[in-house]
Amino acid sequence: FGFRPSGVLIFAFISGYFIAVSKSQSLTKKVNRLVIPFIFWSCVYGCINLYLSGSIFREGNNLLTGPDIHLWYLPFVIMFTIVLFNLKRFEYCDLLALFTGLIIWLIDIEGPAPTGQYLNAAPILLIGFYIGRNYKIKTSLFNAPIINKVAGLTFGVYLAHPVTILVLRHIGLTGVMFPILSFIVTLLGVYIASAILPKQFINKIV
Repeated sequence: FGFRPSGVLIFAFISGYFIAVSKSQSLTKKVNRLVIPFIFWSCVYGCINLYLSGSIFREGNNLLTGPDIHLWYLPFVIMFTIVLFNLKRFEYCDLLALFTGLIIWLIDIEGPAPTGQYLNAAPILLIGFYIGRNYKIKTSLFNAPIINKVAGLTFGVYLAHPVTILVLRHIGLTGVMFPILSFIVTLLGVYIASAILPKQFINKIV
């Protein structure tokens, strides 16, 4: 078993790191920050699937993946947030997380989605947690306003990009540059939505 290259692994590492360094005492606030987007976007993709295929879930999907497979990451992070938030009270939680991550990395289990996704991302998240407990990563190089602005939109891009892909393919756009085009279009869409929709609403769903 080994790590499968994926941009989601970056999200996993960052999630683990910030769970470790967060000073917030409110687990409910942290969980709601993920539960609300999961419910909202599950409704969006559930309605799309229902319209296109007559079923809320695509074949092979379930409650842990959401109606669209890419939503698996949200229940995954919710579970690890709850576990690690409570684990932080123990002295050697960082070593326990690292050891658990290494054990999971060695596991090779076949199962329904999102088994593979969870096993792939869990070690990286736990390594991020370990590093967050023991090292502080300097972020001064990334404080440029434009970088901060784009970074603030990436969660929305991740959640919304399948809609963009569906629309672009529907109008006949394909080709080598399709991934870049879909990213740019989604980024612009999220930026425009964040500019014109109520901030309180946008902050809850992306």
